Amino acid sequence: MIQRIQSFYLVLALCAMVLCFLFPTATYTSTEGSCAKLQLIPEQVETAAPAVEEVYPMDLDDEMYVPEMPSSFGTHAFDNVPVWLMVAMAVAIGLIALGTIFMYTNRVRQMRVAACGFLLSVIYVGFTFLWWVDAAAHSKNLIILMGQQPETHYSVGAFSPIVAAVLFFLAQRAIKRDEEKVRAADRLR
Repeated sequence: MIQRIQSFYLVLALCAMVLCFLFPTATYTSTEGSCAKLQLIPEQVETAAPAVEEVYPMDLDDEMYVPEMPSSFGTHAFDNVPVWLMVAMAVAIGLIALGTIFMYTNRVRQMRVAACGFLLSVIYVGFTFLWWVDAAAHSKNLIILMGQQPETHYSVGAFSPIVAAVLFFLAQRAIKRDEEKVRAADRLR
């Protein structure tokens, strides 16, 4: 039946994965007050390189040079961090949550798919905290934009996959309980 508690857990897991697209995963701030956001769907940042007005002496010679700066930072400051992997995983987790709701006729398969959703969301959380946010913090373009190593602040987009993983686990337990009740009822007949 669709109106079981596991369906409610799976809908909440789907909503948690949608929050990953609506909110940034992390924000990076510098001491000067500049800020950058790491999101699954990056915003267009139209920040050009800072204008260099001063001329700096190179040596004791009279030659002067202007430090080389990139002409622009591209579409966003995290050009060397592949976002497509994280987007693909988030979409897959959301589709698994949605598809699992409608597998109520075969509870064993529903339980296995919920376990796969749990495993994929745990992998997503691991990638987020151990690789993606750290790689973006050490991005060359971000350091150029900030002028120094930025300070990382996690946001809703980083914690909602954790909630989704917990909800997948709770849904799997509820499906297992239903299967045990059905088997106990079949034994009594």
